[in-house]
Amino acid sequence: MLRTVSLWSLLFCAVSSARAESPFKEIDPGEGVYRIVDNECLVNGDYVKRVSLTASRGVSILYTNRTELRVRPNVKVLLLDKYGLPIKMAKDQWLSSLSPKESRSHTTYFQDVDIVDLLRFTTVPLPDDMGKPLYIAVEE
Repeated sequence: MLRTVSLWSLLFCAVSSARAESPFKEIDPGEGVYRIVDNECLVNGDYVKRVSLTASRGVSILYTNRTELRVRPNVKVLLLDKYGLPIKMAKDQWLSSLSPKESRSHTTYFQDVDIVDLLRFTTVPLPDDMGKPLYIAVEE
């Protein structure tokens, strides 16, 4: 009887340690990270006002220069899942300049980020439910 209990507890420990817990935790939106609601995010940054997802794998960015200086926007937009893992990325630097108080809109397209491929040689166990876009990170 004692051998049977010891064997079961040894087997249970082996199975539970084989299923490593993912180190990823759900993120909270914070500075530079915005939750997607109805395919858009209100940013209200220095020159990015709103980011909208388009039906054709694109992202439409509404620029409004809130500074007192002429700026040349150089924006990176990351589409993130609930763990903050990047799914897609877009860079937008089409404007030569944006005057103070001026507003313009531009659509650019996302490139896929293959996070599974990037982490394939690590020992980090990826969560099964990763990959559904919930957040956008904007770097101005």
